[in-house]
Amino acid sequence: MDDVTITQVRVTKKAAIISGVIVLIALLFRRPTVAMGLIFGTLVGILNFRLMAIALIRAVTLPANKAKLYAGSRYIIRYAIMGVVLYSAARRGELGFFLATAGGLLTIKLAVLWEGLLGK
Repeated sequence: MDDVTITQVRVTKKAAIISGVIVLIALLFRRPTVAMGLIFGTLVGILNFRLMAIALIRAVTLPANKAKLYAGSRYIIRYAIMGVVLYSAARRGELGFFLATAGGLLTIKLAVLWEGLLGK
């Protein structure tokens, strides 16, 4: 496997660990809605991370002007996905689900920090 794939797998595992711990805590406090929102947000966050890795690998093979357009369009697509996810979580009408979904989207960022600061 190449370095991007190895890093992606390690960060994804760390995001799953972070999310899993918080889901267990939510279930211990009998908050299944929060647990479902966190799982939903984490899965979408991991998807977004994967889409970003694919875009990175593709963009470095393109000429500079095409790479800018390609990366910009992929950026907009990723944020549109997050917008749709947050909108659908808000439409559900439960604040706990919405906040947990937003938190789940952030778990991948925590995992990236964990990987960057603490390494393996």
